[in-house]
Amino acid sequence: MLAARSLRHAALAAWVAVGVASCERDHRASREVSGSPGPDAAPEPVASASAVRAPLSVEETGPSGTRVRVRRPVTVRFDREVSSDERAAVARSVAVTPPGRLVPDWPDARTLTLAPAGGWAPGRLHHVEIGGDGTGVARTAWSFRARVPRPRSVTPGGGARAILTFDDAPARHHQADELLDVLRRLEVRALFFPTGVWARLRPAWVERAVREGHRVCNHTLSHVDLTSRRLTEEDVRREIGEGATDGECRLFRPPLMAIDERAERVAADLGWELFLWDVDPRDWDGLEARDLVHAVLGRIRPDAVVLFHVHAPNTVAALPELVARLRRAGYVPSWDPADSPGAVEAGQPGLREAPARRWADALRSLDGGTHGPASPSSLP
Repeated sequence: MLAARSLRHAALAAWVAVGVASCERDHRASREVSGSPGPDAAPEPVASASAVRAPLSVEETGPSGTRVRVRRPVTVRFDREVSSDERAAVARSVAVTPPGRLVPDWPDARTLTLAPAGGWAPGRLHHVEIGGDGTGVARTAWSFRARVPRPRSVTPGGGARAILTFDDAPARHHQADELLDVLRRLEVRALFFPTGVWARLRPAWVERAVREGHRVCNHTLSHVDLTSRRLTEEDVRREIGEGATDGECRLFRPPLMAIDERAERVAADLGWELFLWDVDPRDWDGLEARDLVHAVLGRIRPDAVVLFHVHAPNTVAALPELVARLRRAGYVPSWDPADSPGAVEAGQPGLREAPARRWADALRSLDGGTHGPASPSSLP
């Protein structure tokens, strides 16, 4: 009995051993097919955190505002440290409009600065964009305006005029009325170039402007680009022929400074004198009042023509300081040669010498031709 039981135990042990061996063999085969490492296999290397980086996000940007120093750099602060091998691509993803050469720097691992090599364009609105598709940086955009630096000096007027001119007309009538109020208080005589359409809607305003010593002149009927090929010669003739006038002024200023041989010939045929400008402070672009003052003072010359716009948001606010400083510099803020003992003779050399010769006769005719020649001089 004992012998038989021992034989059964031995047989059972052998059967279990065969089953375990078979399971191990099947398990090895399964690992070979699936590629899974065995318990004795060396562990595969794990990718380091630095090898796979999360996309960059922007936490802070600068500068912002409307009076940014012209040398102040753009600053971008990221949400994590930027590795040395990422930095060049990140800096290249920055675009600024108007364009200019930018000098990148990394004061720390999370902060990029870009200095304008030649400074920002004074008074201009600058748009900055960083990142976007394929750059690894979440797209971020913002804007700022560079201030106009205070001029170190103002060219002396010597008794010559500073001819203030105002183009277009506002949709809100009170702006045009307020401008006349300020000019009367400051004792300034200006030239206005509204559209013919607007002047017909505001005949009382035109009458008041003339009564207070200003002149109302031609800026076309509806403020169109006279050089457009879509306009026929008859269209050009109508636009110029039906422009605004106070009955005396024969000065014509083309909208957008867009003038070609056809428009100039038609204007001359109709008896108009082309009248442009020397100083454009870009008041229509929303510059602050202080920047408008600096922009004009930095470029003013004896008998220069300054371009403003009736509808500009900050021009009226800039006029009191501007007129005071022009007078301190020796200028007479008036279109009229009779007001200006130091008026410049016609034909001064410069960028607009040819129109300047014509301006002399046109301005003289406004005062009945009783005064000596005078014209705006051109800026260098």
